[in-house]
Amino acid sequence: MLENRNMICLSASQWGGDYAKTIVEVMKVFARKNKVLYIDYPYTLKDLVFSLFRKTDMDFNRIVGIKNRIKREVINNEVSVYVFVPPPIIPVNYLPSGFLYSLLLRFNGYILSRSVKQAIRKLEMEGELIYFNAFLPSLGEVTMGKFDEKTMVYYCYDEINSAKWLKKHGGVHEKHVMLESDIVLTTSEGLYQKKKAQAKRCFLVKNAVNFELFRSGVSERYSNPEKIIGYIGSIDERLDYDLLKYVISHLPEYKFEFVGRCTFPEGRRILEEFSNVSLTGPKNSQELPGFISRYSAGIIPFAINDFNFGIYPLKINEYLAGGLPVVMTNFALLNEFRDIAFISGNEREFVAHIRKSVSEDSLSLQAKRIEFARQNSWESRVDLISDIIASVENEG
Repeated sequence: MLENRNMICLSASQWGGDYAKTIVEVMKVFARKNKVLYIDYPYTLKDLVFSLFRKTDMDFNRIVGIKNRIKREVINNEVSVYVFVPPPIIPVNYLPSGFLYSLLLRFNGYILSRSVKQAIRKLEMEGELIYFNAFLPSLGEVTMGKFDEKTMVYYCYDEINSAKWLKKHGGVHEKHVMLESDIVLTTSEGLYQKKKAQAKRCFLVKNAVNFELFRSGVSERYSNPEKIIGYIGSIDERLDYDLLKYVISHLPEYKFEFVGRCTFPEGRRILEEFSNVSLTGPKNSQELPGFISRYSAGIIPFAINDFNFGIYPLKINEYLAGGLPVVMTNFALLNEFRDIAFISGNEREFVAHIRKSVSEDSLSLQAKRIEFARQNSWESRVDLISDIIASVENEG
């Protein structure tokens, strides 16, 4: 791993929240031996106004500057990450491309870069700086080069042209950022195949797992008479609800438990129609191994579409680290899992694979899954990213 470097990260993902984020996990590991400033997702003035009338998780006092914008997050009582809450910016995503959009975006870039530079000086982080932009290319484009960074890294973890909340302007900005960045990192084979021709240097660094945490979810589940099929993740538009209706209705003897936030009310309505389905709502990451330990199998019922093609789901290695059998659709280029998980081509196969995974589970298969997940830790991924950065910087 790189050591004694200054790193800033501007991301589309908030630091906190009730679900895991790839870039947050990467920065947590880097912070063990480096100084990390994580720039929390920049809220807009519109968000700020709405927060006055409805309950949100926004840190209002930090956003408006009443409290210190820099907060020190301590991880496992030993690692510190500095999280910076930027001032509110002007909402521009609704605007059409053109002069006004470009003008206001550049103004937002000025507001953001000015406040971040103040934080960098306050934390004495000048020099040998590495700037990560994680899936926020619009602001990345107008802040690149503003921090005297030695190396610029664009971290791409989803297909931006298929993301409804970013695709209006995101694709154009992403092309510019990838061309200007020293390094582009992609988190799935599908993304790598799409992005490699658009970047000077593009690398595949797949998602991983907090192995020690999820390893604690191991249990002798194959001897458990209660058959619970678990899904850990958001109930959102990525799921194939026609598939789920078929699977759940054809396995009435199984219980299905969905653990995660709901961002798609229609999906919740569909699932709640079944008596053998329970929805727990979101849980923090420390609670998830306890759920995995109760399950007979874990599922990834993603729809097959362009957005999901670029996904390497965190949950697959989380399931495997807990020794859990995995059944999933063939939604992405995940060939490395063909010998360790059940990849289903249709609804009938999905049902058959669930039955097979539960009935044929064993200690030896459980051990095989755990060892597979061990090779996919965040520590191993950060070592790979470090090697990539060092190699590029040594090129001069």
